[in-house]
Amino acid sequence: MLEQVEIYLAHPETTTVMVGTGHLGGPKGLVTLLTEKGYLVQQLNHGGEPI
Repeated sequence: MLEQVEIYLAHPETTTVMVGTGHLGGPKGLVTLLTEKGYLVQQLNHGGEPI
């Protein structure tokens, strides 16, 4: 899954990626893996503002 997400993140513009919650948490989840690689991962509210 991480490799697939990084394809989208290779573009210079802001990217929104939506995945099922099962892919997000834990030590091998996308949030952890992307953060470790230096990506900024933010949860947004309905207006698009960081929570």
